[in-house]
Amino acid sequence: MQENSSINEDHLLLKHFYDEDLYNDSDEYGLDIITLRYTLLTIQSDKELLMQYIRTIPIDLKKKKLWKSDYTKVELREDFNKLKFECDNLKIETSLLKTNYLELIDHCKFLIDQTTEIIIERDNYYSEWEHARNILTPRPDWDKCSYLITQWKILSIGKTSEQLVDVLINEIIHEDTKENNNEDFSIMINNKNDLNSKNTFFEQLCIDISFEDKFIKNRHMRRRITGLLIKEIWSNKLFDENKFEKKINIKLIDYVFNYLIKRFHSKEIAIEIGYNIKDACNRYQNNYEINLFWQILTGQIEENVYHYEMKEFARILQYLIKLCPHSSSQSVCFTNDF
Repeated sequence: MQENSSINEDHLLLKHFYDEDLYNDSDEYGLDIITLRYTLLTIQSDKELLMQYIRTIPIDLKKKKLWKSDYTKVELREDFNKLKFECDNLKIETSLLKTNYLELIDHCKFLIDQTTEIIIERDNYYSEWEHARNILTPRPDWDKCSYLITQWKILSIGKTSEQLVDVLINEIIHEDTKENNNEDFSIMINNKNDLNSKNTFFEQLCIDISFEDKFIKNRHMRRRITGLLIKEIWSNKLFDENKFEKKINIKLIDYVFNYLIKRFHSKEIAIEIGYNIKDACNRYQNNYEINLFWQILTGQIEENVYHYEMKEFARILQYLIKLCPHSSSQSVCFTNDF
């Protein structure tokens, strides 16, 4: 047995020692053949050591193959440190971002809570407004007072509703006191600018006044009386213009005073009525017919506006009479009254 084993070992030694591939510079695995041959020559005297090396060579080759397959993707220490540094920085940034994100979540929750409270408060205000609108008195239209109170726009600046009520009450009381106390008009010769001296009607009211402190009675003409007198003036003016074969045009500002003298048979009464007409027209500016008469009399509107409206009104009445023949008599009476 010992002889067989020694023969095998010799055979194996000769095989590897005299293998021509070993004399190449390197093998397929990149081994240094010269170094290996030198090592074999040094250990020829010790066959057991040589056999041990021979047995370990395949094992080492296998290990090298495994290492090569396992560590093909291994980075250098410098690259590893660099990547580690970048990774640590990214971790720090991620931590900061996470902290900021949590803070934003807290702020967002706070804003949501505040928005919810505001919405609830808005709904409460809306409910109160709906309740107040249904049960409380609506806000008055104070601009309507400007038709009756001359300086209302000036008096109402910066006032609350309660203060406007007080102003209105004071104006009513003041107007009543004024009507009770001022039973006369004061005519001032040197104050013709108030009466528009360029107007013929107002110039005639200032005739034959020899002293400044002459007074004329204030009749406090009512709306109905003022309206009837104005209709009478218009009717007689139209009659006087059409009583001749050739129609003549008379201006209202030239006709009114002469008609008042003819109507009341006195120049002084005509002047008195003229001042009362002026006072009544100022007080009843909200009445369309009275205000139209006053604007024509003061030259603010052409007289043709009145005649055009009367023609249109008569045309509409004639059309209505044709539609309702049974009520023609009532329509004629109404037209005459107008």
